[in-house]
Amino acid sequence: MRIKIAPDDPQSMSQDGDSILRSLQNKSLPMVDLMVRESLQNSLDATMQNSEKITVDFSVNKFKSEPLAECLEGITEVLKEKYSGHQKYIAIRDMNTTGLTGEYLSKDINVLNNSNFHKLVFGIGKNQSKEGAGGSWGLGKTSYFRMGIGVVIYYTRIKTDTGFEERLVGSLIESPKTDERILLMSDRGIAWWGTYKDANEEIISPITDKEEISNILNIFGIKQYREEETGTTIIIPYVNDLYQGKDAETRMPWEYKDKNMIDMAVQRWYIPRLFNPHYEEAIGKSVLECSVDSSPIIPQVNTEPIFEIFQNLYNAALKKNSKDEEITVEDIYLGSNAMKNQKNPVGTVAFKEVSKEELMMGPPHNKKSAMEFLGYRDSEVNEKHNYKIMAYSRSPGMIVEYDVNGEWFPKEVIQKEDHLLCAFFVPNSAGELSRIFEERGLKNLEAYLRSTENADHANWTDEDGLTLVKRTKNYTSRAIMQKYQTGEDKANNSATSALSRKFGGILMPPSGFGKVSSSKKNKQKKETTNLSRSAKSDLSVLNSAIKSDSEVLINIRLNLRNFQNYKVFIQIITQDQKMDFHGWKKIMGEEVAFPFSIKNINVVRVNESEKMADDLLVMEQNLNDFIIENNIKKNLSVELELLVKTTSESFIPGIAIRAI
Repeated sequence: MRIKIAPDDPQSMSQDGDSILRSLQNKSLPMVDLMVRESLQNSLDATMQNSEKITVDFSVNKFKSEPLAECLEGITEVLKEKYSGHQKYIAIRDMNTTGLTGEYLSKDINVLNNSNFHKLVFGIGKNQSKEGAGGSWGLGKTSYFRMGIGVVIYYTRIKTDTGFEERLVGSLIESPKTDERILLMSDRGIAWWGTYKDANEEIISPITDKEEISNILNIFGIKQYREEETGTTIIIPYVNDLYQGKDAETRMPWEYKDKNMIDMAVQRWYIPRLFNPHYEEAIGKSVLECSVDSSPIIPQVNTEPIFEIFQNLYNAALKKNSKDEEITVEDIYLGSNAMKNQKNPVGTVAFKEVSKEELMMGPPHNKKSAMEFLGYRDSEVNEKHNYKIMAYSRSPGMIVEYDVNGEWFPKEVIQKEDHLLCAFFVPNSAGELSRIFEERGLKNLEAYLRSTENADHANWTDEDGLTLVKRTKNYTSRAIMQKYQTGEDKANNSATSALSRKFGGILMPPSGFGKVSSSKKNKQKKETTNLSRSAKSDLSVLNSAIKSDSEVLINIRLNLRNFQNYKVFIQIITQDQKMDFHGWKKIMGEEVAFPFSIKNINVVRVNESEKMADDLLVMEQNLNDFIIENNIKKNLSVELELLVKTTSESFIPGIAIRAI
């Protein structure tokens, strides 16, 4: 194959191979996971219309280096010297996809931007424009080049107006700054291999001759597509060891074989779509049939229990119901400035508690913990087995992230002891968004969520000035907590009634508490309504101000009778009762801490005079209450300043007073 080296023009401001390889900044996911996520997403994006299934096979094998070296002009001798004999390769082969269609000879950038072939082979950072697709082709594909020495071969078969066409092209992206570089004649570290259609040798083209393609594929023992088959095969030669860990003691059982590592990554990220007929029924897209070395990965047959649980949760959220009585399904509504029709949910969450027995962690199976299957190491996992895990995905069906003990959940441990709380959030992808999103060209929720993902699709992060993702997390957390508080018939019941979801004018903290911004940090909210009134006392909130993400400063006024002691305390407001610290403790026990505490008390003035403040005695200050005395022979009006700390945004607090 002929070589084309990327021009090294100092005025072009073009990236070199080193900067391209570093553009995919995700360092938390293993390289094999990034490769699996990217390759399956690209295959699914290219699924043929009306196809019931798409098949993808990963294979790991060896090839003889010398015949391939002879095919790669410009690096032949370096490959023979550094990588002689048998070397390892990975091949990713899909079928029932369109293949890499599109032009490659045109000089019109608009034409090339619509060419899937050009975007994958030549376009670094070109966005995937197909609706519902995975996002950026360019940056995510750098995972292929990072699997080995930087060489990648693309082979595809497409259907044209006149029949079928095969294409094969090679590519290289490497860091020109390392001693291991193989493209010695370039300071950019970028090149392609193919053929030239004209004498000018300006535009390199893929090889389309079937016999020449067959000779190259035979080096790897890979068969050509035939008959009506179309698809793409990505070949990564000279692959490094897939296991990148340094500590042998933390190596997982499946990390001793490349095949098993790929198998586990497929389960971890694509269990929602893997051999799942419910996905096809609900979404209308093809089922994913995936295999490793021709061995299919089939849920309920040869997948791990934790991933089977997440597929069941995904199906429950997708269908909005479940035959499993242990699974709770809740629609999530955000109100204004979200969905165009406020009666439409932003999505649906399904959740359940999972025991060690259900995960087969005991004899005779003795499986590793769920957290370790999700990618955590022994040293990172505690023995209590009480994590809260939220999975979420868009319509393509790839799990974006497993968020552990994050904002999707109440901060408290609300599930039974020694149980995981597993949940899956499925967005209402087709739901139209409100005007503020439409003005940015984001018609539906799928488009917004896709725009929030980086090249590695590793999480959802709100666009500037918008809070849709953050609000979705908060409302999901509230819905989960509310379910726990209303489920009196459940063994894991933890409260007596549902909490009100709207802050009334007499409640603190003020709007935005826990969501500090520069515009709100010093803003005060005036209140004059009585919080609680008894026959002998009176309490009003004057104002409040946010001090930090977890603290609010509250000014209150107390009207006290003469020679009387009073107890001032924090309580939680529910729909049909108020719960103080002692009521909470009866229901929740010692495991879950009361979510509010008083950090500091300051007497500001008494009867409009700061001089009389010392005549009052604040005594027996506890975390959740304090006692105040009126020692003199007249009624008093007392202003106090309280610094209150919260550990949760899932509860509505109030302040009350009681004569002792």
